[in-house]
Amino acid sequence: MNILVTGAGGFLGQSVVATLLSSDHRVRAVVRSTPAPSKWPGTIEICRCDLAKDDLTSVLAGVNAVIHLAGHSSALDGLDAAVLGTARLCEAISASQVKRVCHVSSLAVYDWSGVDNVLDEQCPLAEIATAPTDYAKSKLRQEELVRRLDGSRLIVTIVRPGFIWGHTRLWVDGVGRRLPRAYLLVAPEASVPLTHVDNCADAVVSAALEGEGTFNIVDGPLISRRQYLQAYVAGSGASGIVIPISYQTGLSLVTSLRKVFRGMLNIKRLPSMLDPIRFEGQFKPIVVSADRIRRELGWTPPLGFASAANRSFVSRV
Repeated sequence: MNILVTGAGGFLGQSVVATLLSSDHRVRAVVRSTPAPSKWPGTIEICRCDLAKDDLTSVLAGVNAVIHLAGHSSALDGLDAAVLGTARLCEAISASQVKRVCHVSSLAVYDWSGVDNVLDEQCPLAEIATAPTDYAKSKLRQEELVRRLDGSRLIVTIVRPGFIWGHTRLWVDGVGRRLPRAYLLVAPEASVPLTHVDNCADAVVSAALEGEGTFNIVDGPLISRRQYLQAYVAGSGASGIVIPISYQTGLSLVTSLRKVFRGMLNIKRLPSMLDPIRFEGQFKPIVVSADRIRRELGWTPPLGFASAANRSFVSRV
């Protein structure tokens, strides 16, 4: 197939491109302004394009499927531009001959306060207006645009990965907080919804080319936050005192500090780590289910945790 990958030069995008090439697909890689990775072979068609500004007709010419990864992680990067780029891409797709579209979203779109024990694809989404972060709002708006595509002509898939980690992104925010010479480990025995970047890329490609609907992406078997921190410390050579706290203790502390900073000190714009809703979305001790992608597509992560850790940490010891 001829497959267009937006955000192809990013952390996940590079692994998605490699996965597609290993299956002999033809890849058109969209990068915005940064140089394309030097390790890409000459068979890749590199397209420098800003989805929010440039004409997309020629970009989509001859394409069978689109994997849309392009987005931004902070307001400084242009979250509105990411949404605008998605809107323009969807408009161009509607006028093209593309048959399949896969949008890569995030677990951040869920309303974590409405989940008790297991989070799956049937759980409610957060409201855009009250989502805890600009990133979550952006992902919700992108999903909304992609779901509007004509389902009678197009097969639309949305995937929501957990915390993506790998060789160049080792720390996982869902484990706790890195402090000077210490680690705050929240709910140590709770699982953390991890997906190694190469496993995630494999799942994205599987969903993009064979799936339909919405799929969570989380590796298995489940790994506890304590297990990940131990692997991180051992593999990265990092050091520091580990301070374990329960989820409820952490949530109460964040809530109290927020009241102090806002009430007594009259500070309106607080660090994100003092947002109770965001704390809940990162640390609430629930299990994220990826049963649907395993059941419907037969997907299993190619790398187990030990192999993934060895691949990611091996050159850093």
